[in-house]
Amino acid sequence: MLLSLLFVYGLQEPDQTEVPIQTTTLDHQLILQDDLRTRFEEGEYSAISPLLVQNPFAISPLTAVLLFTTETEEAFVLTIDGKGEQADLVYITDSATEHMIPVYGLYPDYVNTVRLHKYDEIIGDKGEAMTTISIQTDPLAEGVKQPESINVNKEYFGQDWMVLTPAEGSLPAAYDSDGNVRWYLTIATSFVFEELENGHFLVGSDRSAGAPYYRTGLYEIDYLGQIYTIFEVPGGFHHDAVELPDGNLLILSGQNEETVDDVVIEMSRSTGAIVNTWDLSELMATSQGRAEMGTDTDWFHATSIDYNPLSDHFIVSGRHQDIILNIDRASGELQYLLGNPTNWNSIFVNATFLVRTDTSPTWFYAPYDAVFASGGDILVFDNGNNRSKNPSTYISANDNFSRAILYDVNLDMKRATQLDTYGQARSFAFYSPYLSNVRYYGSGHYLIHSGGITATASGPLNVPPVLYDGTEELLKTSITVEMDGGVKRYELKMNDHFVRATRIDPTQYQSIALTNRRTLGSQAITPLVTEPIETSITVFKQIRLEYNLHFLKETDRLIVEGTFLPEDIVYLELVNHLGTKRYHIPTTSNPCVELCLTPDTGTTIFYLNEAGLVGTFELYLRVNGHRYYTNQYVTFD
Repeated sequence: MLLSLLFVYGLQEPDQTEVPIQTTTLDHQLILQDDLRTRFEEGEYSAISPLLVQNPFAISPLTAVLLFTTETEEAFVLTIDGKGEQADLVYITDSATEHMIPVYGLYPDYVNTVRLHKYDEIIGDKGEAMTTISIQTDPLAEGVKQPESINVNKEYFGQDWMVLTPAEGSLPAAYDSDGNVRWYLTIATSFVFEELENGHFLVGSDRSAGAPYYRTGLYEIDYLGQIYTIFEVPGGFHHDAVELPDGNLLILSGQNEETVDDVVIEMSRSTGAIVNTWDLSELMATSQGRAEMGTDTDWFHATSIDYNPLSDHFIVSGRHQDIILNIDRASGELQYLLGNPTNWNSIFVNATFLVRTDTSPTWFYAPYDAVFASGGDILVFDNGNNRSKNPSTYISANDNFSRAILYDVNLDMKRATQLDTYGQARSFAFYSPYLSNVRYYGSGHYLIHSGGITATASGPLNVPPVLYDGTEELLKTSITVEMDGGVKRYELKMNDHFVRATRIDPTQYQSIALTNRRTLGSQAITPLVTEPIETSITVFKQIRLEYNLHFLKETDRLIVEGTFLPEDIVYLELVNHLGTKRYHIPTTSNPCVELCLTPDTGTTIFYLNEAGLVGTFELYLRVNGHRYYTNQYVTFD
């Protein structure tokens, strides 16, 4: 009987197994790219009979690619027939002999008609017809949201699309002036969607780098979903990034030992090297001006960054201090703070804060986004959380609102004047306690996206969904508005939350190429535990079932997933003939207050980066001093 119990509870030695390999989107795309190139090279395809491949890179279902060759350099006109009046999508390709023409803007669950004509340079339009192709698409993926309503001046909006970047559970998608989905991705890219100078898009990676919302970096992609460049950010990427005139990227990062969401880096676009780092905690006091959600760890909570090439300055929004700060990129010096100076040191206020010269009685609070407008002016999304820095005068969500505010900024005089605003009149129906963004198109011409409107049947809420502790069903809404000359020209309403909205013009032809993908930047080396730890005698050394322990190996890291109590002290140990490497697995809640993207599920996920590791290791888990053998091993190249 005793021998049977010992066998069941783990004194036997099962065979070792290798940790399962998990193929990533990136791995899969390399295979697809090679296959596409081979098919093209081995066939004979013409403009009359091209090679057609739908969704060629597996993550953009409403796209295809046409491949063929011509004897002389020629350009073509591609037309995707639209469903409505003036809905045809038409663009002119580059002149070439080897043609890889992207087809994007297909309708879902529909037989799309695509027409290819030669481009007639004399008339500047369609010439000889080459071929007409029917493309049947699948229904939308489950995570793609449909608009609740869209009201738009079609002459104003034209053939443009509004791209919405999701917050939680849904997928990034583009909507035309009729509210039709014309493009989407099947991977949950995060936070940012920016059009780059070369016509590609910059998006946040879909790969988590740690709770609650950090990502491994960013991707440069095209409409087809082909990933051209992976930008690895050692401290993790969150919330926002912007392209500089020289191509470098300003990126929000920051997982310091003691703080989060308070570092800006500049990454070289050609090498991936970090050429500048700005630690915001070194520029200002971390304990002053604190808003309700601020903590010692998440004291600033940067959510947006924008760059002004005229001054070589950049601005960063800090939700947990209710401020916008301006930094000189060349010197690294703080130029000014814009925001409510309450609870700040008066000497620092007099030296650094801009003085308001208008008569508006209210400031902005918890700003999620700020961008440069004309010159050095600033357009801010004022989420408005609490509308006070004094807890005794906080206002309820029922009495609150969100809005966009345009400030005239006079840097020489250290003054700011409120010029324009939109949103206050819509009261709590436009109130987002988190998320949202703005874009400045020109004088009086703005995009205002209130992306995190949260309510129950009882009324609006003051917190994001993941911080709601009630039992009523949550109602999630986002509203995207464009104002031009004081007139509302566009409004899109969705029954979900979206981090940001970005307007793009799909008629601007985006050339593609089957080039070798680049990886720039580097992973952080996961820190080792080198100090002595508490140990206990372990009678049954096989892993306990209640830990629900799982390992997965990706190309560049090991993923560890398990269920532990917050008070558990957990270590992962890698063992081979050279010794033991020990890593701490945090089990407590992440110190970030505002969980923008993912709720806490109670499951612990730990990422061990491959950087700095070579060899084969047996895997052990140590919980509260007890050491358990997992019967698994992993190999790092």
